[in-house]
Amino acid sequence: MKSLMMNFNKVEYRKIPFITLLLFCVLGVFSCVPPSDEITVNSAEQDFSNPVAQTVYRLQQEQNVDSLLYYIESEDPMARFCATRAFGSLQDKACIPSIRKMLKDTISAIKAEAAYTAGQLRDTSLVGEVVAAFEADIANEVNDEVNKNVLEAIGKIGSEVHLSFLSSSKPYPVEFTLLNEGKAHAYYQFALRGLVNDDATAEMVKFATEEYSDETRVIAANYLLRTQGLDLKENKFQLLQALYKEENPHVRMGLSAAVAKTGSSEIIEPFLDHLDKEKDYRVVVNGIRNLGEFNYIEIVDAVLQFLSHENEHVAKAAIGYLKANGQSADARFYLDYVSKIKSPTAKIQLQGAVLSVFDQYYARSRGRIVTDLEKQFNEQEDPYIKAEIVSALGSNPYNYVILDKLGLQDSSVIVQSKATEAFGNVLTGYLKDKPRSTQRYLAPIIFKYLAKAINSGDAGAISAAAFSLSQYDPQYLQRIMPDTLFTNAFNKMNYPVDLEPMKYLADAHNLYFPETKISLPDTDSRRAYINDKFSEFSSTYTAVIETDAGEIQVELFLTHSPETALNFIDLAEQNYYDGKVFHRVVSNFVVQAGCPRGDGYGSEEFTIRSELSPMRYLDEGYIGMASAGNHTESTQWFITHSPTPHLSGRYTIFGKVKAGMDLVHSMGIGTRINNVSIVDIPKLQ
Repeated sequence: MKSLMMNFNKVEYRKIPFITLLLFCVLGVFSCVPPSDEITVNSAEQDFSNPVAQTVYRLQQEQNVDSLLYYIESEDPMARFCATRAFGSLQDKACIPSIRKMLKDTISAIKAEAAYTAGQLRDTSLVGEVVAAFEADIANEVNDEVNKNVLEAIGKIGSEVHLSFLSSSKPYPVEFTLLNEGKAHAYYQFALRGLVNDDATAEMVKFATEEYSDETRVIAANYLLRTQGLDLKENKFQLLQALYKEENPHVRMGLSAAVAKTGSSEIIEPFLDHLDKEKDYRVVVNGIRNLGEFNYIEIVDAVLQFLSHENEHVAKAAIGYLKANGQSADARFYLDYVSKIKSPTAKIQLQGAVLSVFDQYYARSRGRIVTDLEKQFNEQEDPYIKAEIVSALGSNPYNYVILDKLGLQDSSVIVQSKATEAFGNVLTGYLKDKPRSTQRYLAPIIFKYLAKAINSGDAGAISAAAFSLSQYDPQYLQRIMPDTLFTNAFNKMNYPVDLEPMKYLADAHNLYFPETKISLPDTDSRRAYINDKFSEFSSTYTAVIETDAGEIQVELFLTHSPETALNFIDLAEQNYYDGKVFHRVVSNFVVQAGCPRGDGYGSEEFTIRSELSPMRYLDEGYIGMASAGNHTESTQWFITHSPTPHLSGRYTIFGKVKAGMDLVHSMGIGTRINNVSIVDIPKLQ
């Protein structure tokens, strides 16, 4: 019988501890280890020179579930492997009985793929079989790639009981690299689902601060970065010392956030001094973003100094701190720093932050800022700068008249969409924790403008308005909500070009009117690329993205995500991306391009399938597809600034930057793409 939680030692006999036996009793799972005479599939990639792999991949792209279920039961290992991987992308629960079988397959690569797919399915009924797939018997060949995927899958579908068992078990020795990586992935996936405990956090601190593999430490650092509500005060000196000596910036980013989350006055001075000397802007950004745990008086002077930082991302992080934590009594003092900021958009954002901090007693000061922003808006021609001004005006929820005048009535869809987002942020942000009296007063006013956006017929304005309404408590608007608001707009949309606004309209309508639910059309809008293209997968394609700020070179992953890569290549060869801009830049996250509208809400008359292989966003420079849900990708893509493992298994990876990351890091909104060319480099045989 296998043990999930036991300590591994490959030179000693492994006995089943009582805690593991208890776990299996809880799950009702008793399973013997497969025999050791297993066939080995060494490659984690589909072999597209194999006709079976080609057939299964075509079926995957056609979403032919019945035929895929036939191949997953095949005697041919390649068929089983490819079909198992296909369901990791399709996520169709009809495959669950077959995945149960594949978790017992005699071939380790298939078991590993089945464990990954089980996690992708997010079905808790599979947790027993996933646990049983763990290979722990000394009498047999143990495949730790299987075990790594099993552990990650348990993090995706396991319960608090599984988290408790995992975190209370004896740690694996450092040299068991894949097992520790799997454990780190498990804790991270639990945390993304809101399942956290002190033992797991303590082990993740250990992973992040000691000599484990880079993957283990990056995942642990991201756990410390992204998990809310962690109490790290007892680890403050350990984390600070680790930050000092850490050489890997991808780990240092998480450690910086973790140190800030301690909120300890004992370390504030050395920590701020370290941020001041830090060379990687991403580490500084993460530190500043998490300074909210510290006493405002102790850190505000340092934050204000970061406003004049040479890196625009750092300055904007400092502005974000002031917007979230600033005090109205100091707000006018913040304005003294506008002249010290180098970035035009950061200057505007600081004015917006001050508007958000001023309370009702500062009407005259607010009025002066609004007047100045309106003047800037009228003098500006760049739609992205105008959109930034509109966003700044929207920082104060009572600027709705001027926001309508400048934003919703502007001729640019980029500005209109941003204005609608600003109105929506009042519902989803400002009003979130406000008293009922404030909600009942302000929500109907804001709704009037959001309804105007929905009735505008513009896809961007409709998307932004419908999304915010779908996220807001319906009790405050139910009484005044017209029952045809969403359906009238929905019926005028053109699928799949308007897939995103249609999705948000359906979500909003179904929230307010659940008795008359609407849904997206059940039609196939897929643009097929494969058919006779398999011979091309013997080449390595490089995309050269020429922008008005410089050149980026991206290696495309045809063997991991063929249709996605071919879609990008085809659009590039049609010069589709020429003249498009990077419409979205989020500091230390992504830059995004490919929108035909330029505001992020555009698409074309086709979609492509999601291709979600076990490849993970554990490095900077991955290029992935933007989407509004599984199989909704079209033309938009993004490049990551840093590891973003919360995107793994959710957004298709189809390439990686191999030259030009410095440009990706320095890029601003509106950077224009002049041309994307494709270079074919034959692989060495």
